[in-house]
Amino acid sequence: MELLSGTAIGSFVIDVRLASEGTSEIYRAHQPALGRSVRIVRLPDPPDAASNPLPGLDRELRLRARLLHPNVAQLFDCFTQHGAIYLASEDVDGPSLAELLQAAVPIPAAVALQIALELSRGLAEIHERGIVHGDLQPRNLLVSRAGEVKITGFEHAREAGSIDPAEPAGSAHTRPPEQRAGSRRLPASDVFAFARTLQQLLAGRTEPAGSTRFPGTSRRLERSLRASLLEDPALRPRARDLRDALAQELGEPGPLDCRVTIAAWLWEAQSGTAGGSGNSATAEAGRGRTAAARRRALSLVGAAAAILLAGILWVGYERNTAPRDVAAQMLTPADAPGLVSFVAHPWAEIQVDDLPPFVTPQAAPLELAPGEHRVVFRHPTLGSRERTLRVVPGERRRVIEILEPAS
Repeated sequence: MELLSGTAIGSFVIDVRLASEGTSEIYRAHQPALGRSVRIVRLPDPPDAASNPLPGLDRELRLRARLLHPNVAQLFDCFTQHGAIYLASEDVDGPSLAELLQAAVPIPAAVALQIALELSRGLAEIHERGIVHGDLQPRNLLVSRAGEVKITGFEHAREAGSIDPAEPAGSAHTRPPEQRAGSRRLPASDVFAFARTLQQLLAGRTEPAGSTRFPGTSRRLERSLRASLLEDPALRPRARDLRDALAQELGEPGPLDCRVTIAAWLWEAQSGTAGGSGNSATAEAGRGRTAAARRRALSLVGAAAAILLAGILWVGYERNTAPRDVAAQMLTPADAPGLVSFVAHPWAEIQVDDLPPFVTPQAAPLELAPGEHRVVFRHPTLGSRERTLRVVPGERRRVIEILEPAS
């Protein structure tokens, strides 16, 4: 049964249903006590109600709970209510790779490789903890507006070496040949899925079964990626090997470098200004592509890299878009609400008093009662700013918050 908005589940309150994946349901919710958004997954009911209500928790979920890595969506809680099993994890503000591919958003080779590098960092940590993800595919890989790449979708994660009693999850495209009912969970299976996912990013589409093309990469990196698709899992490289190969390909960029480039590209893509895919470029020019992407970031996102590295300076100002004369103000009822619109550059989540937050751009103005209001501008990378807004009865106002590089 679908959970309605406002339903209380444990310490969380459901906001909206996001998707249904197989027998699982995914919701966005919030936790009032801590003031944070979360992603709630309702797992399928256990086959035997008298059995352990959390059959998947045991060792696998306890291992995952110890995963603290910037490229892995953090697990917050696992609980039951009315016999149903729920997982609460970090909510990522951004699209999945599946959504970007479905929308045919061009992903330049340099950006695709940096997304893959961030993904390989998280995957290497998962394997170091003795966990096999088991469902690595574009829909479970999220890109936040701050450029963070997050691995999610751990509903089918298991301890490495454990026997999978049921048919494994995952799409037919990313599922390795050895992954079937009764097989052992192997980290090499995630490596196969990783390589298939990177193929999709580089080609912009699902490659035919058996394809070993990785356009836009050097021969050296392509050899490692092709080895990831070998039928024998024992011959595939480890996730840490792919991480090192990708880092070498791109000139050893740090996590912050990757986030800046990915955030700049995502901003271009969502604003409709992204250029071509750039998949014909060779990986020998990886350093040059990375530098070019950073230059585009500086020019198109208001020097985002400089902001992140040098500091934050918030400069705000207010502008009345429709000045009102004194006579008109005298005729306006004292309790007449004002119409206030908000603009933030590059963007921000805005909360006024206790009203539901919204993300700019938003064309419709808010109707606010006369008097003082608390306004908070939040950005995941650039921080937050709180200001007091005084609304005059009946006025129309535009409040603009501008983000500028530190001098």
